[in-house]
Amino acid sequence: MSAVAVALRAPATAATRVREGRARVKPLWVAIAFVVVIVLLTHGYNMLHFPYLEDDEGTYFSQGWAVFHLGKLAPYTYFYDHAPLGWIQIALWQALTFDHRIEYAMGSGRILMLLFQLGSALLVLAIGRRATGRISVGVFAATIFSLSAFGIFYHRRILLDNIATFWLLLSIYMLVGRVTLRRVWISAAAIGVAVLSKEVAIAALPALAILVARQVPRPSRPFAVIGWLGL
Repeated sequence: MSAVAVALRAPATAATRVREGRARVKPLWVAIAFVVVIVLLTHGYNMLHFPYLEDDEGTYFSQGWAVFHLGKLAPYTYFYDHAPLGWIQIALWQALTFDHRIEYAMGSGRILMLLFQLGSALLVLAIGRRATGRISVGVFAATIFSLSAFGIFYHRRILLDNIATFWLLLSIYMLVGRVTLRRVWISAAAIGVAVLSKEVAIAALPALAILVARQVPRPSRPFAVIGWLGL
């Protein structure tokens, strides 16, 4: 009799789990939609005209243009000696958009920065949620990140820092919550891209290495830390 009762309860239990899973997913999608709207409103509005075009933007955008059009990392002798992966990503964007221009050539570059800002804000949301288990914490962090006056001014510009920030946040995201070796390797690759996009990201290496050591289970900790640093 008890076996029959268990068998009859099993489908109900499974259905309950499905409903609970859907109930958890719905607030997350609402949070994602909220952050997307915030970013589009605060960083998308008038982004082609504010702030003023700055010389660094022209430098990075022209260096990106030179990658595929001239086969060089810069269109002229003088260059800033930054790591080149940042404007190589700009070059890939130029190739994917077929050099279509939005009012002016660098307008497409500012659209790319909007996409990086959107990705960065969603990563901030994900980091807060994964680190604390609370969606509200992630939403609060992403909202502050998106409403920052500093960010609204600088994150719109075609700057290597904005590209590196996205990859840095991706590296951090991979190291919060339950961390597997696969996440460690992805984190290592992401911080590598961040450093090669703007070398200032190297300042985060010590903190991230400590995070790897803290998050990975003890038996695989030495392998994870050495592998992460090596990558």
